[in-house]
Amino acid sequence: MYLHDLVFSGVNPQVELQPPLYLEWSFQTRGSLSASPIVVGETVYLASTDQHLYALPAESWGERWRFAAQAPLDLTPVYANGILVCVDRRANLYGLNAETGEPIWKTQLPGWTSAPPVFAGGFIWVGVHPDRIVGLDPRTGHKMTEASRQTTLGGVLYVSRRGSLAPAQPATAPVPPGDGLPYAEASPVRAGGYTYVAYTDGSVRAFDGSGAPVWSERLPAPIRAAPAIAKGRLYLAATDGALYVFKSGAPPPAPSELDRPRATVVPWEASLRPEPGSEERIALLNQQTQVPVMEEKDGWARVRLPDGREGWLAPGDWAVLQEPEEGWPFRVDRRLVEAVQTLQLPRGAEYPRWAPDGRQVAFYRRLQLGGRYWSAQELWTLDTRNGEGKRLAQGSFYNPWLSWSLDGVWLGLEVLEDSEFTVQLISVATSERLLISLGMSPSWSPTAHHLAYYRATEEGEELWRINSNGTEPFRIAKLPLLGYLGGEYRPHLPAAWHPRAQYLAVGADARFYPDHAARLLIVPVAPEATPKPTQTPAERFHWLEWSPDGTKVGAILSGHVGGSVSDPLDRRVYIYWLDQSQPPRSLPRAVAAAWVDAERLAYLDRSPNDPEVFRLWVWNVLHDRRRLAALVTAPVSGIQWLQDRRLLSIWTTTPYYREGRLQAAETTGWLFRLSPDGEPF
Repeated sequence: MYLHDLVFSGVNPQVELQPPLYLEWSFQTRGSLSASPIVVGETVYLASTDQHLYALPAESWGERWRFAAQAPLDLTPVYANGILVCVDRRANLYGLNAETGEPIWKTQLPGWTSAPPVFAGGFIWVGVHPDRIVGLDPRTGHKMTEASRQTTLGGVLYVSRRGSLAPAQPATAPVPPGDGLPYAEASPVRAGGYTYVAYTDGSVRAFDGSGAPVWSERLPAPIRAAPAIAKGRLYLAATDGALYVFKSGAPPPAPSELDRPRATVVPWEASLRPEPGSEERIALLNQQTQVPVMEEKDGWARVRLPDGREGWLAPGDWAVLQEPEEGWPFRVDRRLVEAVQTLQLPRGAEYPRWAPDGRQVAFYRRLQLGGRYWSAQELWTLDTRNGEGKRLAQGSFYNPWLSWSLDGVWLGLEVLEDSEFTVQLISVATSERLLISLGMSPSWSPTAHHLAYYRATEEGEELWRINSNGTEPFRIAKLPLLGYLGGEYRPHLPAAWHPRAQYLAVGADARFYPDHAARLLIVPVAPEATPKPTQTPAERFHWLEWSPDGTKVGAILSGHVGGSVSDPLDRRVYIYWLDQSQPPRSLPRAVAAAWVDAERLAYLDRSPNDPEVFRLWVWNVLHDRRRLAALVTAPVSGIQWLQDRRLLSIWTTTPYYREGRLQAAETTGWLFRLSPDGEPF
């Protein structure tokens, strides 16, 4: 059970584990791991937040069985006489056959628990909020006894506080002190006279009896669960969803396949087939599993498993991710990405936007970080040919959206002047400013010098079109939009122009609809037009863009049922067909997106294993297939294709709070050129 025994000693007296250790094998789940593994006989049991409990061979890579719970599993299971007991986040307690994984019973606890169950005196014991201690029969799951606050289990005094059941005086070894050591959230474990400590920076270290460090290794993700020691091995569960198994001694000679490219599994689960196109399954591989590629054929990859078996991965289920160059927060698939370049913007730069010809970047600079709302104080451009920056204007800029004219001569933007929101144009060459109209969120037509923008009225809002010289304005439509929510200012997402300027797509947020569902409005560009609404399953729009052929609209929405409009994990990317010939398609955890062509969308999402890791995909929306192009480990703030749609810009922007204080953001552009031979579909 958790930390081996009832006193939580973390000591396995039957195992000799002598550093140095080498990584023998790893197993990838599709959720973060916060529970310690346990080893019983020849099997290691692993609880994952992907809602599965895994049974793995303790001495080699593989999978014996998996059990699907009804909610994420983030507490260590306990073994009792052939029965494995685990608890999920919804306080469901499960009893499983430890050999087969078949469920024997299920019990709903009378409250939530925040500590692993333990086994003592023939009972399974669980702490239940706030201070209850419940004893259950491991054979049936029936409650047999109950105590409050404290009880003695196997001669050890146990206390229950806030749903956590633990010994009053655990015998866990102290974390060895030392200058410069990272933070350890997990309890240490001991064997053979050595103490092993896992840290939140991903490192694991061994200390001898005097507290001197004698060995260390670094994993790619934080470790928040106590390791387990058994079978002459150290088992480590990391937040990237992988179990890492280290063994004493020198590593065996590297197999020849280490010289081969390694395929990374990219969907949550991928089936390994005996032949390309076969329906038979050899094994089920989880996301981020890495295996050597022995052969490629028509997009399929023949790979070798760690246990020596071979099989085929289907196109789209794998990527060959290269190690990043120094200073680059990317691992790219060289089959899709030909080159990477960088562009560093001045300190304080945010919300950059490329000019149509790809030679200049416009951006706001936010150097004063106070205030109730986001606001910038300066507007700049940067010439990418010579690296020269130019300040175009100073003012009060609350709306971060910028729009370039089709010839790259003017910038359209929203400016607050004398307590009025105005639509203005600024010359990139001369810094001349033109006041066009009262209004918000201008967007430039892709075919002429026209702008679309919003105007607020007492009844709501209106969508207008105007010439860039301020002439011939006309109202396109009345809209159920105000731009305010309970007195709170919120910048408008600009209307998206159809490629031939026939329509405007408007993201009408949910707050003015009684069913609390946002609408996608398709509006003909004509006076007093009638919008065509499409109901969405969410509350707020974050991105809108037409496909290059004008047949589809891409959108990113948040605030789905049970989610929050401000939760970055709640965002989804959607594809809507203008003629409604196909139902909308969507994918979760979306961050940013941009169309490649009429069929494909480049988009970024957050990894299910680690929300701080972003994944760049190329998605064929017609066939609903996608390929992973890169993993990004820096905070992504935007994505944009340059004019030829072959050069892709990903912007990363640092958080304000860094190094213990507030600082202006640092924004970097990373340019990817798609390989002409990397057509993914």
